[in-house]
Amino acid sequence: MCFSAGASFTAGAVIAVAGVAAMTKVSRPSQRLFAGIPFLFAIQQIAEGFLWLTLQNDGHVILQKISTYCFLIPADVLWPILIPLAMILMEEDSKRRNILKVFLYTGILL
Repeated sequence: MCFSAGASFTAGAVIAVAGVAAMTKVSRPSQRLFAGIPFLFAIQQIAEGFLWLTLQNDGHVILQKISTYCFLIPADVLWPILIPLAMILMEEDSKRRNILKVFLYTGILL
């Protein structure tokens, strides 16, 4: 969210609720990974909230490092791989699936 700790914690809570709603609507196993995306994003937002708090207080260096990695790993590693993979699992058309694989391989290279 990049506004404040409170905004990040609130967004994390709201997005987690959206994740629960998404998971209850899943009708096929191929949709589970896609429906689980809000949970990972909620964790990322909560980690950002802790990061905001630790940046204001020099006494929590370890928590700051953990929060930093919990925020950056999804942003820089998981999202570029997870999103195309979730789409590939749901896509039924082989042509489109092959196009999505290009994005998946690009995400893996990143």
